[in-house]
Amino acid sequence: MGSPLTLEETAKLHGHKGPWLVAGYKAGLRALEVLGGSVECSVRLPLTTPYTCLIDGIQGSSGCTLGRMLIKVSEGPKYGITAVFKASDGRAVELKVKAEFVDYVERKLSELGVEEAGRAVEGWDCSRMFEERLYP
Repeated sequence: MGSPLTLEETAKLHGHKGPWLVAGYKAGLRALEVLGGSVECSVRLPLTTPYTCLIDGIQGSSGCTLGRMLIKVSEGPKYGITAVFKASDGRAVELKVKAEFVDYVERKLSELGVEEAGRAVEGWDCSRMFEERLYP
C-alpha cells in the first residue's frame, strides 16, 4: 500500500468528518502501527449509517479497500462493533469499539450534529475508543 490518505482527504472522499469516520480512520492507523506493512480487514457492525462510516475511515487510513477485496463487512450489533486486521504473516489485531464510545457518539450526534461530533472525538486516543487484542 502507498501512504494512507490524511483524515481530511478521507473526509473529502466520504463527504464529511463525523465521529464514525474518525474512529475508523484511527483504527486503520493503529492496525498499521501494530502490524506494519499491508493488512486486510474484517469489520462487523450494523449495516446502517452512521455506523458504516467507520468502513470509509478504515479504507482511507489502512488501504484496505473494497475494490481490492481487502475489507470484508458483516452485520453485527452496535455494542460489538469490531474490526480485525490481519498481516500476511498471520499476526492480527482486533479493535472492538467500547460501549462508552458508542454511547458518547450517539449523545454528541444528537446534541451537536455530525461535524461537531467528529471534532469532539478527533483528539481521542485509540485506547479510549477501542478494546485492543493482539494475536501472534
